[in-house]
Amino acid sequence: MWWLDKQDLRQKSSAKAISPAAQPLPAGKVARLSLDDPPIGILRQPTTADRSRARVSATIRPEMSVDAANRAIAGGSAKQSGSTKPNQAVKIRRDKLQDLLTPQQHAANRILSEVGGGCESELQRLGHDIRTLEASLRESSTQSQQLTVQLDAASAQRDLLHSQLSEHQSLRETESERYRAYVVGYEKHLAEQETQIQSLNSQVQSIRDRAQKHTADLIEGHAQELRTLRGAHEAAEIAAAARADQFRRWQRDAECRSKAAEHQIAELKHQAVTDRAAWNAQRSDLEQQNRTLADQLAETKTNAEDASRQMDRIRSQSNADLAESRIKTNVLKARLESSETTIAALKIEIERSKQNAEAGRAHAADDSLRQSHTIRCLQTLLDNVDREAHRFHAASVLGDRLAKQQTGALEESLRALSVWKNTAYRTQSISQNQSQELQRVHGRLNELAMNHDGLVQVLERQDFDLHEAGLAVTELRRECHSLSKEIVRHETESNRLAQAVSDAEINAKRAETDLDNVADEVRAKDDELIRVRATLAQCRSELAQASKQHQTSENELNDKRIEVQGLADAKDAAIQLAESTQADLAAASAHLVSVKQELIQTRQELAESWKLSQEATDRLQRSEATLAKLQDQERRLIEVQESQYETFQTRINQLQTTIDDVTTSWEQERELRLAAQQETTEATAIAAQRSIESQQARDSEFQTRIDALQTTIDELTGSLEHERGQRASAENETRRVTKTQEQREAVLLMECSELAEHLRVLREQHEDQQRKLESLTEIAAEAETSKTETARLKARLSAGTARGKLLIQQYKTRIEAAERRLAVCEAALLANRQTPMLRNAA
Repeated sequence: MWWLDKQDLRQKSSAKAISPAAQPLPAGKVARLSLDDPPIGILRQPTTADRSRARVSATIRPEMSVDAANRAIAGGSAKQSGSTKPNQAVKIRRDKLQDLLTPQQHAANRILSEVGGGCESELQRLGHDIRTLEASLRESSTQSQQLTVQLDAASAQRDLLHSQLSEHQSLRETESERYRAYVVGYEKHLAEQETQIQSLNSQVQSIRDRAQKHTADLIEGHAQELRTLRGAHEAAEIAAAARADQFRRWQRDAECRSKAAEHQIAELKHQAVTDRAAWNAQRSDLEQQNRTLADQLAETKTNAEDASRQMDRIRSQSNADLAESRIKTNVLKARLESSETTIAALKIEIERSKQNAEAGRAHAADDSLRQSHTIRCLQTLLDNVDREAHRFHAASVLGDRLAKQQTGALEESLRALSVWKNTAYRTQSISQNQSQELQRVHGRLNELAMNHDGLVQVLERQDFDLHEAGLAVTELRRECHSLSKEIVRHETESNRLAQAVSDAEINAKRAETDLDNVADEVRAKDDELIRVRATLAQCRSELAQASKQHQTSENELNDKRIEVQGLADAKDAAIQLAESTQADLAAASAHLVSVKQELIQTRQELAESWKLSQEATDRLQRSEATLAKLQDQERRLIEVQESQYETFQTRINQLQTTIDDVTTSWEQERELRLAAQQETTEATAIAAQRSIESQQARDSEFQTRIDALQTTIDELTGSLEHERGQRASAENETRRVTKTQEQREAVLLMECSELAEHLRVLREQHEDQQRKLESLTEIAAEAETSKTETARLKARLSAGTARGKLLIQQYKTRIEAAERRLAVCEAALLANRQTPMLRNAA
């Protein structure tokens, strides 16, 4: 894989850094043994250490890199241990390979254990998020049910208002019936007055033949009284005309005010429509902003993914460098230190990884809980604001209804004013009829005055009837006085009607004042609705920011998921590699068992740490301080690792110095061998030939081992390429799952918007039904009013017919009584005439 290339580059840089220590030796010194050098067995028998030093000096060349030197040293060790048994060379080489691969395998197993715990926590967090979404959906359904209950309550309130309106209409009808009864009684009283006037005329006609001379003065006095009454009637007519003009002015003013109120209501409706259009435009702007924020969020997400991939590359490079340094360290430790140092380093690494995993899990859990809590709070605030907006909308609708009711009440007042106006006109017509009747009486009196000369003789003959005529005149005066009282009472009734008209005007003004108050309340409600809309826009912006933060946290979680998936793939690849090399690692079973025990213990500790982290959710507020401490500890661990690396570098330098010393000793031995070569015999030449052959055999075996190592490296490269392919497929699968989740969230958001639109349509349908019901109620009220008016007119017609029949019957009775009285008078006159004639005859 690519980190092997980085490792090669790192090795080259390390070789360049170490190369000054591997420069050629000064003049007179040789860095390697010559194949022509004779063996030193002539002088003394070489020991095992001598053979090892010779092998090291023959293997390590000045132009070699550190990695090549290490491989040469490992090969030399294997050759030394396997010189007696060539068949075990491969097994020993595999043991050395196991020594090289064991730290990676341990690190992979450790990372995989951490990844397993992280995946479980991630799945639990995803389940918690899904449960939170389900709870939010349940809350939305509960809110829709609450809105339905509120609509039912509004319907009940509407029914209550309709019942109150019907009661008010019934009270109005009762008041109208009372006024109608009063008008009928007054008309009956006027009919009685007309009947009395007709009776007076009949009495005047009956006593016309019996009046005497001084009745002329009485007739003039009556004429004067009649003129006075006529003046009073004319003044009453003028006052009635003035009242009628005033009533007409009041009516025009009321009509102007009603038109002004209708214009104001139309302006309020237009303003409400304008506000609604502005709100829709603002909502479209907010939706455009949300789409822009979504695009920005997608771009930020892409940048975050690029940054995460770059961080992964940097992390992989650092891991490769660290693995390279660890490999070198482990190689040097295999030669210089015991296995205890390796175990301690592994424990330190495990502890650091465990602390990092705990810090990462605590930080991720803290961020997820905080973001979910913030989103829930903002969602609750948005729902409360929506409920307040709906409530203020319902209040505005109720204000419109009250304005309509006040308008209806004003129309009822106008209709009552028109009824009272018709009553005043009828009263005026009745007064005109009375004045005409008085004019007819005056004409009759004028005719009586014209017939005064003919009546004087009759009056002279009827002196004995003067007393009775005086009584009749006195009765007539009393009747005229009662008539004047009735006229005064009529004026009082007219004044009362004028007072009723003024009260109606006051009621109309009060209705206009109530309408203005309602309009002010509607304006206040609109202002409050505007403020609520501004608060709603602010809450939506906060919600967009919170959703952006939540999306950022989701991106981080997705990056973590990708990293976890890559670690899981690395675990699978490491497991496959371990399974493929399990047969070749039998010699290191004891060490693997110990390491497995440590891994089991580490997993147990990780499980306990995970349980403790789950139990420590109430201490999330202190996670930042813990994270700072962990960062400080990680920094200290890095410093420890750097110090260890410096120590290892120092040891490497010491080893290089040791190598230089060994080279120097070998040069001295070579000088000795050169000195001994001059003293050797042919036997020494034969031994040298054998040494050369053995050296060639060793070189061939070493080349074979190098080829085997190259083959192993190629196999590892192929496995790493396969691992890279698996990681790429896992990343594609993760992207696909993320895209599917985003599509599901988009579908859920679309369904929520469709539900909101459906609720809005239902609310508009309900308002349309309310308006239709109100119009039907008004039509029914008008039909009921017309029906009542028709019944009242029919009743008045039947009452007028009955009254006419009764008056006809009364007139007939009075005419018969007057004829009887006239017959009595004629009989008395005849008797009076006959008495003087009898006296004269006597």
